[in-house]
Amino acid sequence: YTTYQIIIFDRWGEVLYKSDKLEEPWDGTYKSVPCQMDAYVYHVSVTSFSGELYKYSGTVILVR
Repeated sequence: YTTYQIIIFDRWGEVLYKSDKLEEPWDGTYKSVPCQMDAYVYHVSVTSFSGELYKYSGTVILVR
């Protein structure tokens, strides 16, 4: 890939996490405070070496 971006939102659409580094996963916190166990929405955008943009979205369940 040439570019990568992930954004994680809470159920009200607030951005909890945003990164363009694949090696930097979300640790389940927001402003250094652990998030509650819940479902969160993610959006991932990846640009391939050929220049094609791929977009993925779904939910992730945070379990502690």
